[in-house]
Amino acid sequence: MNDLVLTPLEQFILAEFFREYPEAGLVSRMSAHVISRRNTGGGRFTELLTDPVRLRDGRHGISGGFTMEGLRFGLTAAVHITECRIDTVDIAVIGDD
Repeated sequence: MNDLVLTPLEQFILAEFFREYPEAGLVSRMSAHVISRRNTGGGRFTELLTDPVRLRDGRHGISGGFTMEGLRFGLTAAVHITECRIDTVDIAVIGDD
């Protein structure tokens, strides 16, 4: 296994996800291991191995955006679930920053 851990931004996005989708389960009880990260130039995909969640498979967007110093319009994020597990956190810059 690798030594990658969730960044503070990824932790924040997952906390926001569980706040928006409480039916998914409790974040405090979830184990999440980072498998890989892929930067796209306008964002990043973080692949995870997690405990099961109680939410249908698919892409689950997080309402609104996130502000970040240096980014005029901030970030948007989504969580992808496959076979009842969070497998990807998708972070993208809004605009052309």
